[in-house]
Amino acid sequence: MLPKISVITPSYNQGNFLEETICSVLDQNYSNLEYIIIDGGSTDNSVEIIKKYEKYLAYWVSEKDRGQTHAINKGFKKATGDIVGWMNSDDFYYKNTFQYVSSAYVKTNGKFDVYFGNKDNVDADGNVIRANLYPPFNINGICYTENMNISNQSALWKRYLFQKIGYLDEDIHFAMDFEFFLRMAINGASFYHIDETLGALRMYEDNKSSDQEWLKVKSNDLKNIRARYGIKKSKLRKIGYYIYKMSYLIYSGKYEYLRNYWISKS
Repeated sequence: MLPKISVITPSYNQGNFLEETICSVLDQNYSNLEYIIIDGGSTDNSVEIIKKYEKYLAYWVSEKDRGQTHAINKGFKKATGDIVGWMNSDDFYYKNTFQYVSSAYVKTNGKFDVYFGNKDNVDADGNVIRANLYPPFNINGICYTENMNISNQSALWKRYLFQKIGYLDEDIHFAMDFEFFLRMAINGASFYHIDETLGALRMYEDNKSSDQEWLKVKSNDLKNIRARYGIKKSKLRKIGYYIYKMSYLIYSGKYEYLRNYWISKS
């Protein structure tokens, strides 16, 4: 039997992209889907777009909240799926993502806690800026490098983890995903890597991932989170992770990705 998948979309005044996000979920044509949208009281056309698809939604609301992290948690507390995740209202899933995840879940008899794949960074028009190919999960990648080796745009996890480790930290407004995945790993969650690109993070002038003020918030968040968990910088572990990642990519035949990656760094 296919696992029930619950997806949460936090939404606030991103009507330019929201419909594409919604369609990327619904067009999976996944038979056991629960889709929930939590809108923070948008004043643009977001609510109009949500209403257009409300018959396909398990739940939606538009009301003032305490920010993105609070909105995501509100959705998760409504979710009933075997596995869950969230997709921001300007990002999107690629075709067949839920099929890849459910197939991996069935193949492994659901014994893993987190199922994740690769992610693209795209521009406002959806053109790929950079492909992010992740190796099988390694905690050093999240602790000692500048970039995580997992992302919410390409990951789903068992809902029971909320009972084990709690929900997202609502005091964190940017790096809540970093802290949440780190908390999973520290508490012994098991990760299954799917060698497919499952989702995309949109990078554009006005979004949090590109705005300089928000990037300052991110930097401060990362510093505070690492201090909270006692993670100190380690060049040795950082180099060790990159050797691990390169070895995986070479073994997997991802030579073109490696070539383009090093050209972009030069």
